[in-house]
Amino acid sequence: MGWDQLAADTNYLMRIGLVEPKAVVFGIDGHYVFNTNCMALTAKGFDYANVDTIGSELNAVTIKIHKNTIEQIETIIMSANLPESEKKTLLQLVKEKGAESVVGKCVDTLFANAGAATQVLSELAKSVF
Repeated sequence: MGWDQLAADTNYLMRIGLVEPKAVVFGIDGHYVFNTNCMALTAKGFDYANVDTIGSELNAVTIKIHKNTIEQIETIIMSANLPESEKKTLLQLVKEKGAESVVGKCVDTLFANAGAATQVLSELAKSVF
């Protein structure tokens, strides 16, 4: 497999929404540049790569998260009161799986932990009024 094939295959994955759309930048003259800062799966790509059965697809729901949260997840992690080792792990997860995936895992983890969910739901209730 050569660079041209890799660029073509990545372009296909970008077009169908599985890889970030700026992973490879194509010029009008046919040249391309790999943008390693954007080389990541989208949420759809992550889901596709991790689907193990049809049942997991049926048990999934889509939630709406403010775009700013997705864009700022690395800043949120860096400013969190966490040990540096945990920050490093989370930032690596963002790099490997994408911000959407990490936020999704945060939601899953939150609702699996009754104490954390109670605290967040209480804060939400206070902020509504």
